Amino acid sequence: MAIRLLPRLKISSKVLVSFLFVSLLPLLVVSIVLVGRGRALLLDAATTKQKVVATSTADKVNIFLEDRIRALVLESKLLALAKSDPTLTSKDFAALIKQDASIQEVILLDPKGVQVVKVDANGSDFSTPDRSSSDSFKAVGFLDGKYFVSSVSYGQNNEPSITIAVPILPTNLSQLQDETTRSAASPKITPDVFLGVIVIKYNIGDLWQSVLSTTIGKGGYAYVVDSLGNLVAHPDSNYLARNQKVADVDAVKNYINDNFETKITTSEQGVSVVSTPTKLSSNSWAVIVQEPVSSVYSGINSFIELSVIIIVSSALFAIALSLIFRKQLLDPIKQLLIGTKKISEGDFSYTVEVKSNDELRYLAETFNSMSQNINKLVGDLKIKNADLDKATNQLSEANEKLQQADTTKDEFISMASHQLGTPLATIEGYLSMVNQGYYGPLNEKLATTVNKALGRTNVMKGLLADFLDVSRMTANKFYLDIEPTDFNKIIAEEVGALKASAAEAKVELTYHAPEQAPPLINLDEHKTRQAVMNLITNAINYTKGGKVDVFLRYDSVNAQYTVVDNGIGVPDEQKSKLFKKFYRADNAKETLPTGTGLGLYLVKRVVEDQGGKIIFHSEVGKGSTFGFVLPLNTNLPLGQYLAPSNSADESA
Repeated sequence: MAIRLLPRLKISSKVLVSFLFVSLLPLLVVSIVLVGRGRALLLDAATTKQKVVATSTADKVNIFLEDRIRALVLESKLLALAKSDPTLTSKDFAALIKQDASIQEVILLDPKGVQVVKVDANGSDFSTPDRSSSDSFKAVGFLDGKYFVSSVSYGQNNEPSITIAVPILPTNLSQLQDETTRSAASPKITPDVFLGVIVIKYNIGDLWQSVLSTTIGKGGYAYVVDSLGNLVAHPDSNYLARNQKVADVDAVKNYINDNFETKITTSEQGVSVVSTPTKLSSNSWAVIVQEPVSSVYSGINSFIELSVIIIVSSALFAIALSLIFRKQLLDPIKQLLIGTKKISEGDFSYTVEVKSNDELRYLAETFNSMSQNINKLVGDLKIKNADLDKATNQLSEANEKLQQADTTKDEFISMASHQLGTPLATIEGYLSMVNQGYYGPLNEKLATTVNKALGRTNVMKGLLADFLDVSRMTANKFYLDIEPTDFNKIIAEEVGALKASAAEAKVELTYHAPEQAPPLINLDEHKTRQAVMNLITNAINYTKGGKVDVFLRYDSVNAQYTVVDNGIGVPDEQKSKLFKKFYRADNAKETLPTGTGLGLYLVKRVVEDQGGKIIFHSEVGKGSTFGFVLPLNTNLPLGQYLAPSNSADESA
């Protein structure tokens, strides 16, 4: 029985599901395709926009830094040429501060890092503190004469500033401060050739305001990091104060790994964003522009909302349509189901009412007509059933009478066999005395007559023995007397005893004995001998002028006895009845009118009661093979015991 993997749905549920499927599937497919395509287009647009914004923002920072660096390089070259005293230098620095409001202070250091002059909004300071350990001085010496740009620092008012340091080189080396004039053959510049270092601190608040005020989409912004992943600038000052290292952020890692593609990443604040890193050309910083994914796809969200509304509306419409369909189609079908149930319960008078004017009404009328016909048939069947009950009772009575007659027949056969046995033995005794000359010598004619009478007496004794055995089997009083038996000897003796009968019938009877006789088998010698004789006798009787070959073969398990003749054979349609009581094939009756039909029945019963199996093959006009197989180890107890009851009347 198949296992249901899904619950069985009613037709109404199937109709509803079908309407929903047909109405919603196209909408869902179209919506999914459009949303997917729209998201791809929006992502492409966001990528293009971010690259433009990132490049523009990076250009602002680059222009700011490059302008200041060029001004400082020019100032360093002027100082290298003029070699003026600190007072004049302070005036030049004051002029620089007036020209560039972003300058907070300008410091001139000598080649050893000692301050020569410092100029800021408060004036000039000619004190000489040692600044050789400052980051600016050490970085310039390390950078082979190139300029140095510091990280962003924040003052007391959270004002951002950076420091730019430029070395003052001799006039013959000053042209190497320009990167475009350097080559692999250019000499290495070491701090011992410096004439000094100019260090200027710039307030970059306006620049940072311009950079950090960059917005893109809803919630998008830009921030700046250096090549080590340190946060240089961020629009959220509180976040900047708490987080200086952002090297683990996806976009920052991409920049550090020289990957400048626009990608969907997780922002420094754990938000899914579309980000684009852009490296500055003036130093190792990078501007990262990012926009939340929700902002990028906000344009498609309204379409999704509209699609949801349409899908829900379509679902409601499909439900309403399915309800109408159910009313028009399923309610009549439900009435038909009720009618079917009524009929199955035996109410054949029930009729279905359908008010529609379509095929369902025709179906209901057909159903009602069928119900009426069934009701009529049921009435007829009741009448016939009563007649059948009457006939059954009559048959039952007849069967009882037949059983009584069969019992009477068996009792009669048993009684007749016993009653005939005594006079038959007396007749046989007197005939034997006559044959032996007790009443005087016999002439040849009389002797022949007496011998024939003795022969018929023996036949009659055999018939009576068969009748008695059948009677005992029917009464379940059939006994076996088991003892070790030489099966080969039985066959040889019976073949020898029947040689004369075979010769009289002009039949060539031959026994093909095994080279070595089989071991003794626990059998009922008398009944087994009777079975062996019956098969040989049958073969002689139905093989006039032919051949009968008797075989005994055995292996480690079984002994097989077969009688093969080239006689009349058995018709195919009568083979199944051949081993039944009192049955004889038609051609056997024609060949030999006399016979009881008990021989094969008895053979089968004797063989099967001793654990054996019948062998039977035959073809009309070509001959037959009869025999049986007996196990060498029958497991039968020695001595006399009651044979088990079996259906010997069944066909072999």
